[in-house]
Amino acid sequence: MSDQQEKPSEPTADSFSYAEHFGTMRVLGELLRDPAQRPWLTSVPKDAPHHKYVLWLGCNVLRTVQLAETLDDILNYLKEDFVTLGGPSNCCGIVHESRGDVAVGKNMLQQTMKKFDAFTPEQMLCWCPSCDNQLRTEAQEVVTETAKQRISVTRFLASQLERLNFTAPQPVRIALHYHGGFAEQEEDGRDAKHILSQIPGLSIVDMPPMEGLGRHCADAAIKSFGEHRYPAAMNEWAGEARRRGATHVTTIYHSCHRQLLLAQRSASEDTTLPIVNYLTLMARSLGLKEREDRFAQLAASPDMAAMMQQVEPNIRALSIKPEQARKAVEAQFRR
Repeated sequence: MSDQQEKPSEPTADSFSYAEHFGTMRVLGELLRDPAQRPWLTSVPKDAPHHKYVLWLGCNVLRTVQLAETLDDILNYLKEDFVTLGGPSNCCGIVHESRGDVAVGKNMLQQTMKKFDAFTPEQMLCWCPSCDNQLRTEAQEVVTETAKQRISVTRFLASQLERLNFTAPQPVRIALHYHGGFAEQEEDGRDAKHILSQIPGLSIVDMPPMEGLGRHCADAAIKSFGEHRYPAAMNEWAGEARRRGATHVTTIYHSCHRQLLLAQRSASEDTTLPIVNYLTLMARSLGLKEREDRFAQLAASPDMAAMMQQVEPNIRALSIKPEQARKAVEAQFRR
């Protein structure tokens, strides 16, 4: 599952509801996506066709759905043969494991791996650091060959630079938000920097990696770091980036993108920097349609009424029950 970090040793007994947790996540994804097209499959067709690549998004990326849409645009620009699996029905099981339901979580991971294999792919592309770590720490004899041969999306995109024709200059100076202390995340940081360095007009301000926050800014990692401490630390880092000449903070992972936007709500406008994902900068330079960062728009809204007004078009277009929509928005953005 996308936004958990470590597997705990003991169960937690409380009133946590899986149905509510996954349900609000699914509804939020529907509220924020382009209503014309959902770029990921929630189930596998009975006779699944072969695809060269299977892209595994995990679950929590639905909260920042424009990242999934932008990645879909870039892979289509590359004319790749791929299929995307995402959302709660394609979960890695870590939410259940983290609450002590270990057998359920492991079964979910097994079922998800079977879905990868159904498309007989040559390569699996993995988006979420927690999903990747779930596979990494699972008993390898039960991990399928497809899953074992996975690479990160960032690694894949870095390997395709000769085919990415960055032409539109991006006159920005970015500070890259990436995580240290883990080989996989440090590699993603290097690959993201390499990709961004190829975009004309863009320069990268040297800033230290995130330390003490696990593989990405997952909810569990923030709790361990200190929920009250996190916004101030992130805004202080952005303030230093600003002093060094950065015009934007650039994220790699969905969780970091989301949490940094939420952290900014406690800071004054004159001390923050705009937050943009590296995929968005790629899409801009490739001349692709820019996907709206609707999560950022909601995070910046002053009140619930304004937020509900922003998601009203999708409520109507996708026949979402207004009470479910409000519940999903409140669960994510309640101040």
